[in-house]
Amino acid sequence: MAMNFLTLNRHDLFRLLVFFLLGFILGGSTITILVSRRMDDLLLEQERLIAMLNEKEQKLTRLEESLATHRQRPVEGVEVFIESPLSRHTLQTLEQRIKEMIYPFFGRPLKELDPLSLLILFEDRLFIIDKQNITVDVELIIIKETLSFYLQAEEAPP
Repeated sequence: MAMNFLTLNRHDLFRLLVFFLLGFILGGSTITILVSRRMDDLLLEQERLIAMLNEKEQKLTRLEESLATHRQRPVEGVEVFIESPLSRHTLQTLEQRIKEMIYPFFGRPLKELDPLSLLILFEDRLFIIDKQNITVDVELIIIKETLSFYLQAEEAPP
């Protein structure tokens, strides 16, 4: 009497291979779905940190230039507060673009700043981010060593 312990024919091997591949594909897909959200958050955080690093480097350069030429109180920083129902990614990109527009004010003496020009710079301003038209309205501007902009942003009709 011959023992046929663990003998598989072609049909059984094919079935095992199909189940193995199906499990491999489903497992990979599940892991991708679970990890993708965390990756998206990490990428947004990385973009935010890189933008903050660039902002600090430019701020330091402007302050050093201002310190070398003037002994007046210069603009040392910028804060941007945006109230909006837009997505985090869009708000982050919008904040980055706004800060890029403000960089020329770093290091300038506070006495040289014109509040009206700061207001005109952002009042009813249209930004195009990811093919979205976004309008920005100024709610409040605080002029101290740190310029503080309180803005309202919303998606504009096309």
